[in-house]
Amino acid sequence: MYSRAASRQFLLPLAAQTTPRPAIIAQSRNSRVVTKVRSSAIWILVAANLLFVGLGITLCITALVTLSNNEHVLQVQARLGITGLTAQLLEGIFAQRKVKDDKQLFECHKEGNGKMKKLVSVERTAEGGIIFRMRKG
Repeated sequence: MYSRAASRQFLLPLAAQTTPRPAIIAQSRNSRVVTKVRSSAIWILVAANLLFVGLGITLCITALVTLSNNEHVLQVQARLGITGLTAQLLEGIFAQRKVKDDKQLFECHKEGNGKMKKLVSVERTAEGGIIFRMRKG
């Protein structure tokens, strides 16, 4: 007895939603005209935007082709990554030489043995900040 009453109580809201009847709001459609603009003006705007897209792509490709073989750009690219910034901080003068890729910024690459060990310590300065120090280990 209780299970039937509980079942009716739970299914009553669901049954009200599943009975077939036309949705009045969903069936009525209103069309609103926001503005009256000629279609030629819209197509001129679309064409102008496509011209700007073409100009942007052309400039991007030209810049990439022009600067990809430039020696100065390659040196800047090698130093602006995480590896290059780490080398600038920890390797000092050794990281300032001309390199072909960012792995050559480290001293252990010059000597050829990758087993060279360096320790980085963090020390407090007199002004209250910190500084990184290198120690060979």
